[in-house]
Amino acid sequence: MPQIIITLTKTSMSTCRYTTLAVLLIFGTSIQNSFYSTAPLNCLSGNRCINSNGYSTIFSSAFHTGNNTPRPHFSMRYNNDDVVGKKIKLLMSKSTMPQVDVEEIIETKKKRNAIIIGGGPVGLAAALTLAKAPHSFDVTVYEATPDDSPSSTRIFDPTKAYSYLINARGQKFTSGGKHNRYFPEIQTFIESMGVPLGGAFAVVPWDPKKAIPKSSNTIMPFSDKRKKINPYWIPRHSLINIMHDVIEMYNSNKTLAGNDMGTIEYFSGIKCVDVKASEEHTSEVNSSSVLVTLQNTVNGTESLESCQLLVGADGIDSKVRDCLSRGNEAFQSWPRFKGNKFNVKKWVSPSTGLRIKALQFPPGFQIKDSDGSMFITEGEAAYAMRPKNTSPLKYLSLGLLPTTVKDSPRPGLIITRPKNDFWKITDGEEMRQYFQKQFPRMDFRKGEGIISDQEWERFAVAQGTRFPHCQYSPGLQASSGNDDEDSSTIDNSKECGIVLVGDAVHSFPPDIGQGINAGLTDVVALDHALRGENVLTGQQMKKYSKIPRLSTALKNYEREREPETRSLIRLARFGAPYQYGQSLRFDRLRTKLWFMNVILRTVLNKLTFGLIPKAAFFSASNPDMSYRKVMRRADSTTALLSLPLLFYAITWMVKKFKFVTI
Repeated sequence: MPQIIITLTKTSMSTCRYTTLAVLLIFGTSIQNSFYSTAPLNCLSGNRCINSNGYSTIFSSAFHTGNNTPRPHFSMRYNNDDVVGKKIKLLMSKSTMPQVDVEEIIETKKKRNAIIIGGGPVGLAAALTLAKAPHSFDVTVYEATPDDSPSSTRIFDPTKAYSYLINARGQKFTSGGKHNRYFPEIQTFIESMGVPLGGAFAVVPWDPKKAIPKSSNTIMPFSDKRKKINPYWIPRHSLINIMHDVIEMYNSNKTLAGNDMGTIEYFSGIKCVDVKASEEHTSEVNSSSVLVTLQNTVNGTESLESCQLLVGADGIDSKVRDCLSRGNEAFQSWPRFKGNKFNVKKWVSPSTGLRIKALQFPPGFQIKDSDGSMFITEGEAAYAMRPKNTSPLKYLSLGLLPTTVKDSPRPGLIITRPKNDFWKITDGEEMRQYFQKQFPRMDFRKGEGIISDQEWERFAVAQGTRFPHCQYSPGLQASSGNDDEDSSTIDNSKECGIVLVGDAVHSFPPDIGQGINAGLTDVVALDHALRGENVLTGQQMKKYSKIPRLSTALKNYEREREPETRSLIRLARFGAPYQYGQSLRFDRLRTKLWFMNVILRTVLNKLTFGLIPKAAFFSASNPDMSYRKVMRRADSTTALLSLPLLFYAITWMVKKFKFVTI
């Protein structure tokens, strides 16, 4: 007997009896009811979003009103071959539930297939985009970290405790985009689970005799006030679970929409170990395809998969990019392939190499105020706790980012130079005593304080992570197509390619808050390129009356995104690298010079009524301004400020060497 699971949001509980009756009349079987809120959902079958052992899918209807209020979500899951081929009609007698008329499709025409290496937010965003029409790829996502491991990307990891700031650039994807072609459900979830930037912020002094100041609103250089687009803080694992939830909804909606929609499958615990071009060249097989060698990270078994499009979304140490950089022999059949263009270019910024580690505080922990009362911390407020000792090798500050998860531990981030004495401590009790001296007003007593002894031990031995170099890959794609061939005679299904997105292309410290946003922008740009649109603006290009060849689209993506990425890395190097309180003496001098530069540019911007732009850092999140334009404007101001120095230098040389002028 087939198993049917009905899932209803709590907003549609009143219609449950009508839905149940309709399904009973059709199938005459038992039903499970379950209710969920906006909390992230797990994938359908363990590590997969679709179970290939028999027929398994979801039929759902997710609607939004004009004010983005979620409407009732209805879904059913089938796990029996007997159901395949039946026509299903569910007539809802309540106006709150739409009428659904679904005809299952048994045979599907062969679609193009894509493999995505990396199950992070950018990889999942790429999966959603490629599976949707007009691309209609059947997509398989492979994530190296098993979902059931403590280091899974889908659960809270106290050793990393990453939070993303989704600004106006990233919201081009999450809010649906200008043409509403993406997935506004993601933005709805982000707004319900995230914290808007610009909320309460307080600096807590170390001295117990000083009062804790009232929280004030933070400065918002990342927001677009003109368009009233506010950035949102959201934990990394929460964003990934949101993506999985939307994939679950998408896999159901593509059935309702018809056979032009691709499927999305997800596997965890599988990593990429090699990539090469197929050597098969027959009329019956794609003229070329990408071969991907995969390895199970648990038992070490390997398998070989082929695809028409491979997307490398596997992060800063991308295996896909590495295979391309040394792949002159593996891809020798591809015309004009150059592996050296995938060699990463690196630069050191003032924040490169900083070490970061997170201490877990209990939710709503209390701090003793100067009058003896207890100050209760708020989850949606941000805090910076200053230390007693500010000497270069002992200075450390605790930073707590806002969160809406009330019952979850709250990470307190420590970011310092590697030479800081703090990193020499590996014993929990010694670490507790060190923190008690640095933050006297905090209750760090042994066994009775706000931090458990177990957490002190974990924190002491944890290695933390380091901020990366500012780096990018000049090469973003490779394809089997030949530009010399007549595009009208080329079957697009006979071409294949590889494309890089996210940290596989660009990586840098989190100074300017552009990491996740640049990655999502890569996905939007790839979508534009595949549609034959301008990669930057999304406007239809006149020379493409129909969807371009895959190789042409990928080349357009690289042609426009490479200079954007180069400018992004320049912005990351100089944008805001001194915000972490680097305590070495040369750091403090450079920090003052950097602040003077920012203040000078801000004053000039006000005095010239905007003719001279602000510091580039403040324009980084403007979705209507390319990174190239941001840096060109910054360079023009630099040149203007350099003129007086140049004039002084020339005058000095004339006087010093007594040059004769005519």
